[in-house]
Amino acid sequence: MTEAIWPLALVLGGFASLALENLVHPRPRCLGRKLWTYMIHGGIWLLLFTFWLALVQRPIFAALLSLALWLTVVLVGNAKEATLREPFVFMDFEYFTDAIKHPRLYLPFLGLWRALGLVLLGIAVVAAAFWAEAPITVQMSTVYFLEYLGLSLLVVFILLWLGDRWSDAPSLCPQEDIRNMGFAPSLWQYGRAERQPIRLPKARPFGELPAIAADEALRPLSDAVASPPAHLVIVQSESFFDIRRLWPHIAPEPFAKLDSMRKSAYLSGQIHVPPWGANTIRTEFSLLTGWSPASLGIHQFQPYRFLARQRLPSIAWKLKAQGYRTLCIHPYWSNFYDRHVIYPLLGFDEFLDISAFNEADRSGPYIGDQAIAQKTLELLTQSEQPLFIFIITMENHGPLHLESITPEERRILLTQDPPVGADDLAIYLRHVAHAGDMLHALTTKMQTLSRPGVVAFYGDHVPIMENLYQNRNFNDGRTDYWLWSSRHEPAQSSHPEIRVENLGALAVDLLAMPEA
Repeated sequence: MTEAIWPLALVLGGFASLALENLVHPRPRCLGRKLWTYMIHGGIWLLLFTFWLALVQRPIFAALLSLALWLTVVLVGNAKEATLREPFVFMDFEYFTDAIKHPRLYLPFLGLWRALGLVLLGIAVVAAAFWAEAPITVQMSTVYFLEYLGLSLLVVFILLWLGDRWSDAPSLCPQEDIRNMGFAPSLWQYGRAERQPIRLPKARPFGELPAIAADEALRPLSDAVASPPAHLVIVQSESFFDIRRLWPHIAPEPFAKLDSMRKSAYLSGQIHVPPWGANTIRTEFSLLTGWSPASLGIHQFQPYRFLARQRLPSIAWKLKAQGYRTLCIHPYWSNFYDRHVIYPLLGFDEFLDISAFNEADRSGPYIGDQAIAQKTLELLTQSEQPLFIFIITMENHGPLHLESITPEERRILLTQDPPVGADDLAIYLRHVAHAGDMLHALTTKMQTLSRPGVVAFYGDHVPIMENLYQNRNFNDGRTDYWLWSSRHEPAQSSHPEIRVENLGALAVDLLAMPEA
């Protein structure tokens, strides 16, 4: 009987793991897929089952634990798809460790009851299994048990090896890959693809890497840079876009200074960014390197995991070679996404994180945009060297529903409440007004400095307001940008639509452009 429980738990659990794929969004094709997809699914299931069996020595418990983990990934993936409009991919396993380090950024989107249900389910499975099932080694010798484990691992190797040999390359469209491959095989294929030798895009928007190392003396200014060289400040504003495209009944105040800036900006308009609702690093990486997401291949989903672990051509390296001091200001922990490792490789001399600010600088749960503006202006005022400052703001980072707003403040910000999400929208607008204050403060002060200045300002992605998007049937993921110069009048065609990988090049070109 003991020997029969093992294969029974394995087989029934395997069929249950396939059945769980019916819960995945988008739903995979359970039947009619290529043989290799079932081989990889089976190999992954057997590997999970064998791992837990080796630890707990209870076949039924091992199967239930494996299914519980499987279900957890499915539910997290569905939560991601519902809020970010993109299925779960292999790189998203980082969410689990990030949720432990930064729970406020992640757990609210999973949902309190869903998270609590998963915890209770796990406790119930553990308690029931230990109460109902005796260890298999009580009735089976340890040698026999180890032989079974070794045989299972051999089958795992064969299934995955053959599955890999016969597999198709992923299309890098997660929706299609999940439908055609299945959920588990798509995760496996994305993981394999990410570990292939890295091929950098052929295009070099900012040229090749300079010959200097990060700690060597800076080379003289290039002749291409205007004299005197202008400061460059690029602001990546958290979750910013002109939300009046979504809900037009908004009071003038939140966008007053931003609307005014359009009249004096060299260029302004809408900008295409890679993500929806999150994944800020995709936007910033394309801005800094000039590479489009599609040119990055598998690394478009998370360029900081492997691709950016080497020195890459960037705006920072280009300007550093021309005599600029390069800084990044991000008022959050610098080890989030390993930016403290990545940014020196992208050519930045210094990274100012949350430790450069204090509690009085907060606006809501995060460091406010005004505090960042003040810090930036202090650096610009005190520096005798031209500066390139790249800012990644945090003030308007969700979850918005964890903040509060009074009915009076809501009435000031909205001329008419939307059908759903009025509080979230009003909280968002409160922070948008502060973003406008920040841009106004930077451009106003830079007009008084002895050195000219260029400011680029743009949103990294739209905010997470899925209920309102669905209610309004809104699918436009573009954000907005401003490109301003203290010595250039607005261009004749002042509202072109661009892509984020082009904005950095436009800003650098504006530095070198003679005054009209």
